[in-house]
Amino acid sequence: MVLFACFLLAGCGWQLRDAQVVPENVGKIFLTSQQPNELLLNELTLALKLYGVESVRRDDQPDYSVVINDYRRIRRTSTLNSNARVAEYQLTEELDFVILDTNGRSLIGTSTA
Repeated sequence: MVLFACFLLAGCGWQLRDAQVVPENVGKIFLTSQQPNELLLNELTLALKLYGVESVRRDDQPDYSVVINDYRRIRRTSTLNSNARVAEYQLTEELDFVILDTNGRSLIGTSTA
């Protein structure tokens, strides 16, 4: 389950600091979102592909489904310059997701990455 969170984090643009080892038996993954966000799904699909995990359509009988329930982008001021203007922002992206098996049963409760 932690492995899926790593995939999601990597797909959202976060960089993992060490090499990730992905088991060969992860199987096929179907990614979906309750909010329309094609860009996020494309990034996650690419991240899965980099780790050797096949992302498939629902019709292709995936071994697991990752359902993104909520996606948030948060921007806050990080530093100000000498004129009291914003010099840097801190950007945070979060998403809530569940992982389902082939029967639609939740393997983990809602998690945040």
